[in-house]
Amino acid sequence: ITFRENRWYCAEVISQRSFGLGSYRWRVSNLFPEGELDANVVLGLFTWSDRPEFAHREIDVAVARWGKKELQSNSQYVTQPYTSSGHLKRFTTSSVANVTHGFTWKEDLVDFFSEWESSPSGAQSETWSFVKGSLPTAIIPQPLDENARMNLWLFRSFEPF
Repeated sequence: ITFRENRWYCAEVISQRSFGLGSYRWRVSNLFPEGELDANVVLGLFTWSDRPEFAHREIDVAVARWGKKELQSNSQYVTQPYTSSGHLKRFTTSSVANVTHGFTWKEDLVDFFSEWESSPSGAQSETWSFVKGSLPTAIIPQPLDENARMNLWLFRSFEPF
């Protein structure tokens, strides 16, 4: 994220092809060099399709506090739509370690995972499974034309605190 010529610029990387079902993994190094991600900055690691079916086939790992400085948790797993009850799990990852985030997308479930080293606690992890049929709205997207993406952006276009 940079500010130049009186405007904020954010970044996104998009895969050129669909990878479909399988494992998606992102290793994030030194995301919090100042000790904590700014409350208005969002790191998104996800799949996306421009087609609206299956909520755009969006499966997310997000590192964000959504503009709320006081929010203790800084990460979440989501199988869209996030507004449906039970589609989102919030948690806290280390603010100084290298972290690997990802998910394994299968026909009947999405298994999310995050792993990091944190002294003096050692290795730590977080996991969550979103299972087809576990809720009335629990539908697993079927692959078609989605691609893997990662972006770093400003929540509601608000400048960093």
